[in-house]
Amino acid sequence: MEIRKQTAQGVGGLVVAALFATLVSFSAFDYRLSLQGSDIHSYIYNYDRYDQLFQGREMSLIESVLFEVHFHFWFQTLSDFLDGPEFALRAITLGSCFILAFACMYRNNWSFIPVILVLLHPRFLDFVSSQQRLALALSVLVFSFLFVGYFGRVLGLALSASFHTYIFVISAAFFIYVFEAWKGWRYRYIVLSAVGLVFVSVVMAPLILGLLGDRRAEIDVRTTGLLYTAMWVATYAVFAYFNWDRLNSAFGFLFFVSAFSAIAAYAIGAYSERYIALSIVFMALSGVIGDWRYQRPFLIVYLLNVCISYLYWLG
Repeated sequence: MEIRKQTAQGVGGLVVAALFATLVSFSAFDYRLSLQGSDIHSYIYNYDRYDQLFQGREMSLIESVLFEVHFHFWFQTLSDFLDGPEFALRAITLGSCFILAFACMYRNNWSFIPVILVLLHPRFLDFVSSQQRLALALSVLVFSFLFVGYFGRVLGLALSASFHTYIFVISAAFFIYVFEAWKGWRYRYIVLSAVGLVFVSVVMAPLILGLLGDRRAEIDVRTTGLLYTAMWVATYAVFAYFNWDRLNSAFGFLFFVSAFSAIAAYAIGAYSERYIALSIVFMALSGVIGDWRYQRPFLIVYLLNVCISYLYWLG
């Protein structure tokens, strides 16, 4: 009977995740495609970047990782196969959203409605529908962490890191937590480790990227506004308050890292929306949103955040 229940829950999760991902890959993707400032247009315009910049060029392993050559190769290959970069981007959105949604349901004991409520946040929808490179890399990493063995995890880490260099930060945070939990360190020291990692990966990022010769060291992007950032700080505080002990997990630690990263990015005038999106994913993957009975204050705060964010997103 238990096996049948688990099988039914797994199949249900597959169906719900597939329906949700399909909806996102059309509605959210089409909306982002209609906006001239969307990253989608940059992907489409530069879809043959591999041929233009990298084919036949001798590069070291570090250079190939920094320039994310593998993503550009596979994106161009998929674009040619699907007869256009727009279809390739839509397929990546579909696959990434499906994997992340299914993984979140799996981590929350197949609580479909709470997970969908969290993932309906416009910042997550924007993430999977217009930041396909990081979304794809994250979905590969999450899949390898949850559903395969040790060799598969190593392979997934290597593949996802070749798509987006920020995966190194996420992986570093994951292994820092695993090591510190194994050593039995107190949780406050684990949180301090998150602060230290954020300082290196966000605050010091422009200097480090500049020393490595990465093009992103001098990219100027707008940050989120003060009121919007303050709203997220309040949301993070409420979530952490009601889940402090239960967030003592690898994905809970990744939530702290991404939340601190969003705040630190705003403080130095850097791009923070990516980290906000990651915090939503890790909030869901932490496995604490499945039972709303004990989290009604957070539910109210989060739904208010969602409503305000839609006004901000659609405005």
